[in-house]
Amino acid sequence: MKVPAAAGGGVTVRRRSPARARLLGTGTALFVTALLATACGMPYQRSPQALDVQMPPQLTTPTEVTPSTTPQAGAVANLYYINSDDNLLTQFPTQVAKPETLSEVLATLEAGPTIRLAGLGARSYLPPASLGSFTAGPVVRRVAYIGLVRTYFALTPAEEVFALSQVVYTVVGTFSPQVNAVQFEYNGEDEEVYNGHAQLVRGTVNETTYCLQAGNCKTSPSK
Repeated sequence: MKVPAAAGGGVTVRRRSPARARLLGTGTALFVTALLATACGMPYQRSPQALDVQMPPQLTTPTEVTPSTTPQAGAVANLYYINSDDNLLTQFPTQVAKPETLSEVLATLEAGPTIRLAGLGARSYLPPASLGSFTAGPVVRRVAYIGLVRTYFALTPAEEVFALSQVVYTVVGTFSPQVNAVQFEYNGEDEEVYNGHAQLVRGTVNETTYCLQAGNCKTSPSK
């Protein structure tokens, strides 16, 4: 993974990436200890005997352990689909009954709109979730790294533009301000992707890159 380049790089000609021992168990240890104790002449007793030892309070009082990742049932992910009414990228807030990790949000987006959302006009250009086209990577300097899988390259350029816009708007919309851009990779290397003008670019992309698809361009779209 390379340090992300600033959004706004130039247009380039696409070159597709290639068909992109355990230690002894407790029982054994106790057995060895018993043998050593006997050999050293320690007395042997047939039944257990309670020891009169005062334990410190911190060892006798139960302590609540907080898991490193606490489930956030009902967390809202700002999923973006194409609205069939105007063919524009539209936000459809969706409940996610799992921690809001990048991986979980991508999986929910790839699963496609629910029956309820489809009834509201939501449709997706992402390949079926069973194929899996995106993998979650780390977030570095507010840039989310997302890996592309070979099935992604089966999309047409027009489908790619909409699929990428869905991913970028969903990730930034859900994780902002911790994330404000996305870097797509293939086999660990920066990958050229289509911007909102269907031009191939390399480097980070953001919401402004696909403002044409969302119909919210305030200035000339970057890239």
